[in-house]
Amino acid sequence: MTQYINYLSNNIKTLGIYGTLLIILFYIIYKIKNMYEENNSLHKIVKEQNNNIRIQKNLLNVTQITKPDSIGNNFKRMRSKK
Repeated sequence: MTQYINYLSNNIKTLGIYGTLLIILFYIIYKIKNMYEENNSLHKIVKEQNNNIRIQKNLLNVTQITKPDSIGNNFKRMRSKK
């Protein structure tokens, strides 16, 4: 038992440094894991937003194409549907 106490007392500085480095390492790994999860969720949100923007862009194109630009075209369109 005294061997262990002597070893600890002789190497307390080294053990403290290694313990501190180990704690810092675990903290960095924890933060990287959290950043990875946040990055994945942001990637999913951006993908959904891009999809929504693409759909809205297509809808705008369709409404611009089908929208008549004069009253005469309005009458032609209404007559052609009958």
